[in-house]
Amino acid sequence: MKKIFFIAAFVAGIALQAQVSTTRINDVKLGMKLSELEKLTGQKFKIKLNEYGYPDGDVTIVSKGVTYKVGLTTNGEETAGSSNLTVYSVKSSDSSLK
Repeated sequence: MKKIFFIAAFVAGIALQAQVSTTRINDVKLGMKLSELEKLTGQKFKIKLNEYGYPDGDVTIVSKGVTYKVGLTTNGEETAGSSNLTVYSVKSSDSSLK
C-alpha cells in the first residue's frame, strides 16, 4: 500500500512540474497586435496582403535569439492597411525551447 501511494505521489509531482502554455511562446502571445510584435522585436514588418485582405503566409521573426514563424490575421476592426493584424499562431522548432 505504501508503495502504491509513493508511486502515485511521484507521478502527481511530475505532472505538476510540467508547464505548457497554449497562448504564448516566450514573449510572443496569441492576440498580440502587429505593432506590439514590432515593438518587441525592434523590426518593422512588410506584410503582403492577398486579395481578401489577409496576410499571405507566415512572418519569420527573431526575438532574443529564437526564430519564430508567426501567423497573422485581421482582428475584425475596420482599419486600412496592416494596423489591424493580430497574432493567431506561433511556431518554433528552436532547440532552446522546452
